[in-house]
Amino acid sequence: MADTFGIRIAYKVGRNRPEKVFEAMAMYINAYEDLIRLLSQTVGCKDEFSFVLDAVEEGSIITFFKKKTCPSH
Repeated sequence: MADTFGIRIAYKVGRNRPEKVFEAMAMYINAYEDLIRLLSQTVGCKDEFSFVLDAVEEGSIITFFKKKTCPSH
């Protein structure tokens, strides 16, 4: 599995309620994190992880995240 992934959100310029674009991105990130956690548990991986913001492409709603593995406790 790749340690980084990107999200591109297409949005209408001049849209009403622009906060909805960011809410959609947050929901996508949460769902992706839940999916990776479920898949990890299914294959017996006990490593904890979180995503950290790695970059935001200027002039667009594109973000890149990097998986950060936490040491096992």
